[in-house]
Amino acid sequence: VITMQKADYFSTTKTALVVGGWELIVNETLNSISEYMNLQYEQGVKYYEEENYDLALECFHKASEHNHVEANTYIGDCYHYGNGVDQIYEEAVVWYQKGADLGSAVSQRNLAYSYAEGCGVDHSHDKAIEWYQKSANQGNATAQYNLGVMYRNGFGVEMDYQKAVEWYQKAAEQWESQAQNNLGFMYQYGYGVE
Repeated sequence: VITMQKADYFSTTKTALVVGGWELIVNETLNSISEYMNLQYEQGVKYYEEENYDLALECFHKASEHNHVEANTYIGDCYHYGNGVDQIYEEAVVWYQKGADLGSAVSQRNLAYSYAEGCGVDHSHDKAIEWYQKSANQGNATAQYNLGVMYRNGFGVEMDYQKAVEWYQKAAEQWESQAQNNLGFMYQYGYGVE
């Protein structure tokens, strides 16, 4: 059960989330900073989905202070899309890098995209490949699809239709529709398949 009361401080007698000056009192005891961090993150996601970006960012920043992996991705997205903050691609990259370094497949994918498009960083197919590969190896379907595109077109790697098909196949198995489309094209024209 969660109750709300106005507060200007973090309660030391009860476990709480402080968001926008409101203290959310959690009646159950949290056993670790990890649980607190996850609660901050989940509240941030709720606010983000409601498009209340100021409160979402407050929650995500608190979770990020304790190295919550995906909180960094959301902060990066806020800067990338201008949700609740000015659209600053360079700042988005800072947060994607932080999440990527912590192992977030989504941050790794978004960082790869930033390098592939030169969005907030210098354009680098080599860096894009590096980060798409890390994300794809964790099973991120969009990164697998994008890696297929890189191999199909020879962006940052030698053009290799067989590797493109391999990555499209992995993404297509996860219902990535663009990968399914591109895989169909490869089969239709016999690129990288026998």
